[in-house]
Order: sequence, then structure tokens, then C-alpha cells
Amino acid sequence: KLSGILNGIDTVVYNPETDPELYAPYTADDLSGKAKNKEELQQRLHLTKNAQLPMIAMVTRMVPHKGLDLVKEALDSIMRNSGVQFVILGSGDWEYESFFKEMQSRYPGRLCACFGFVPELSHKIYAASDIYLMPSKSEPCGLSQMIACATAPLPVVA
Repeated sequence: KLSGILNGIDTVVYNPETDPELYAPYTADDLSGKAKNKEELQQRLHLTKNAQLPMIAMVTRMVPHKGLDLVKEALDSIMRNSGVQFVILGSGDWEYESFFKEMQSRYPGRLCACFGFVPELSHKIYAASDIYLMPSKSEPCGLSQMIACATAPLPVVA
């Protein structure tokens, strides 16, 4: 007999009520700490400081199967035609890193690309964001959407 073991997340580590990496705790019943997390992250990343601005986030490897071609196709239009902020944390293919550098220079105060992976920063990004974007072409059992569900941004998974 064979059994499969699915991925999962550590709900102690990704618990916004107790996560020591966050600027402020929050719960599903009291989201007031999310505004503090967003404002502090905005300041750290040199984004316009306004908790009312919707923030879209991605924490991902910058490789083709993560659906970044879809992001490349749509991001400029999204940024031009809406008041959202966009934050991405990750590293990978030069093509994507250079694209996000260009977008960051085109939309100062609204778009921040952070290259590499810093676990502490990833916690802050999940906690501050309103929408978590995950356009992966194939994600058999990805963790990012699980983290997004545990930390309260609305996951948008393609």
C-alpha cells in the first residue's frame, strides 16, 4: 500500500497573531494590525505610505513555470490603470529580474522588486499584502497559497 504525503505549512510559524517577524499582530477577527504591517513595509520598501492602497504581492522564484510571462504581459497595464502597489520578493532568471527592475523605476513609490530570498521579509510581505498573486503554470502542491490563506491576503491563483 502506498500513501502520499502532501505539503503543508507550519501554522505556528505562519500565525499572524504570534509571528515575531511582523510589525504588529492581527487575527481573522481583528485585522487592525494589518494596516500597521502595511505602513511599516511601505516605509521600509520606499513605497507611498498609505494603508488604504491595495497591495498585490508575490513571493516566488522568478522562473517561467511560475507564470511570470503572464505578469510581464499584464503588469504595466495594471499599474497604469489602477492605484495598486505591487511587491515581489524572489530571484531567478535574468529576464524577469531585469523586467521587475524596469517596472520599479517606471513606478517609484508603487512597485518594489526585492531580489533574493529573505525569510523575515517574506513574512512581512504576506502580512502587509491584500492580494497574493500566484499565476503558476503548474503547482502540484505549492506552499505560497497556503501561507497566503493563513496570513489573510486574498490568494489569486491561476
